Amino acid sequence: MKKPRPHAPPATPAAAFDFNEAARKAAKDHRELQRSTAFIDARTNSWVARDALIEKLIDEDEMDTIESVVKSAKRLKTSFSQAVNIGKNKDAHAIVFHPDKNPLFASTKGLIDDAGSFDHETGHVLAPDFHFTLGENAADGYAMLRHIQRFGTDKPETDYCGWKRALAFALTGISSHLTTFTVDKIVLDSKSADFMSLTPKQTAAIAKDYARAHTPDDKALKKLQAAFATVKGGKPDEKTFSEIARITLAANPNSDVFKLGHRILAKPLAEKTVIFNGKKISLKGKDWADIQAKLQRKLALKHPN
Repeated sequence: MKKPRPHAPPATPAAAFDFNEAARKAAKDHRELQRSTAFIDARTNSWVARDALIEKLIDEDEMDTIESVVKSAKRLKTSFSQAVNIGKNKDAHAIVFHPDKNPLFASTKGLIDDAGSFDHETGHVLAPDFHFTLGENAADGYAMLRHIQRFGTDKPETDYCGWKRALAFALTGISSHLTTFTVDKIVLDSKSADFMSLTPKQTAAIAKDYARAHTPDDKALKKLQAAFATVKGGKPDEKTFSEIARITLAANPNSDVFKLGHRILAKPLAEKTVIFNGKKISLKGKDWADIQAKLQRKLALKHPN
């Protein structure tokens, strides 16, 4: 891959995510990123990186690796954080951004979801020693804190990530991206904590603290996988949600199973329509009103923390 040519960034509509601005701010806020991270917009091959870092990547023959990641980002329509070697056992990172095919941080594509994707990958680089589920929790925790700092707490999208991560876990059985407990705790605490005045360094550190405190351990994850096993492979439709309701109502109200199941059900029960990967979900009618009432009664039995 040849050295990228600098060029003027494309004009950015007022309501769109400005990749170049976000990359420059992230590098300014976090000195370690300025030294060792290349930010790449996969759509335009626009780079925000020091020339010295680009030269090291070329010298270490890492440009082909980065080019491969950029191609994957374009093909899969998603973003990546990729570690690369810059010599003498030193690692650098490439944050490759692309608007997500299936939004995670908002129900529809656009500014909030793009900013969340960018912040998620940045969060990975800021927590290089956090891996697997813990790493995803640190990344989503950082993205949620940055969401609050960017947009405040009154956006309806604020609780979308936790809901979608929970439902995706139930439908796939894959636990690596189960970050619901972490991001929901951040949202809850934002009602009383002042996340707006955190420095960038504090934001990154607190994201890791939340991840350590609220990422389920392997034993807890296996219990959740077993509890929702009958949902695995299902579609996001009324039949699947009925099974999730059965599992949730059968669970101990103080268990993670009840907490996660209730989290999945509460949003579509409370809102007219929710969207999961472009599919509209609506739980209406007397049967669902009865389920909602049963959930509320069971929730009242929960012991206070």
